[in-house]
Amino acid sequence: MAAAILAGFMACVFSQIYIENTYAARMPDSPQPQTGRVYRVGVNRVWRYVNQKELARANFVLNTLQWPELFLLASLMFLRVRYKDL
Repeated sequence: MAAAILAGFMACVFSQIYIENTYAARMPDSPQPQTGRVYRVGVNRVWRYVNQKELARANFVLNTLQWPELFLLASLMFLRVRYKDL
């Protein structure tokens, strides 16, 4: 059970790291209406412009996945306190 919780937690963490680093490195820093990248998103302390699909992905990973990540971390901490051999 702890392995499944840890895997879910790590998936949340790695998806956030992926979005932060990929968007900061690959997305343009000025709007590009010809490609549809007109939506501004803040990643890695910089502003980048993305299209609507990329914005929805970033919002899901950076905002929605925070709650399951917090729950999974709390579950890991609870299991660690309850079962000291984990």
